[in-house]
Order: sequence, then structure tokens, then C-alpha cells
Amino acid sequence: MPIKYTLTKNDLLAEKIHKYVLDSGNSNSEKESATDNDYLKAKATIIAAFASSLSWQTFRTLKDSMPILRSPEIKNEYDLAKSMRWKQIRSADIQEVASMNISERTFFTWLLFNVNKEEHELYKKAWGSLRQEFAQECDDISNGNR
Repeated sequence: MPIKYTLTKNDLLAEKIHKYVLDSGNSNSEKESATDNDYLKAKATIIAAFASSLSWQTFRTLKDSMPILRSPEIKNEYDLAKSMRWKQIRSADIQEVASMNISERTFFTWLLFNVNKEEHELYKKAWGSLRQEFAQECDDISNGNR
């Protein structure tokens, strides 16, 4: 008897990121444009920078009522998230960040202090997309069999 799995939108996003990680190692597979890949990597980096399993100091700071997002530890966690931790995110990390209810103001403060100015627009776009995905109901996903 086959095993059935219930996939959530978070599982699908994590799978898309992992597929990109695998495909990026193969230089012959350039199916998507570089901007699409940069956008996906920015989304993954944001999740990795905020998830407790990958960036504990940032997560703990975000959970404070008055987060102070300008510190060497948080900057270091962002740098690690951008360089390698984004490849390690799981569906549980996505769910955790989605449930944190991070305000726009908090995100933009983090962005200002930790991300290079040249990348701000990319991260703003990625954050806007993530917030829309976080607000979307799981039932909105169609499997094509309906």
C-alpha cells in the first residue's frame, strides 16, 4: 500500500529551494533566469535569518517586545544565512517564521542594519511575497486533480 503525504505550501517552498540548491551545482541546468533564482535565494535567506534553528540570536531578538536589530551577532547570523544557511531551511522553519507576525517596521529595521543597500529592493520584494504566502490559506493550493 502506498504511503500518502500531505504537502503544505511550506513544504512546496522548501522543496523549490532545495531543488534550486541541487540545480545550482549543475551549471548545465539554467532553466530559470538569474533574477528568479536571486529572488528565491532572498526569500530563503530571510527565512534562514529569522528561524530559531538557524539564527537563534535574531529569533530571540525578534521575539522581544522592543527588538534591537543592530548588533554584530545579528549581522553575523544574516551573513551566515546568506552564505550557507539558506540551503538548510525546512518546512518547519518556514512555518515558524510565518507564525512570528513580524511587522513591516521590524523587517525594514532589520533590513537597514544588516543587508547591503544594493540588495534592499530584492529583499523588499521577497519579503512582500513571503508575507502574501504566509497570509494565504493552505486550501488555496490546487493539486490539478479538481
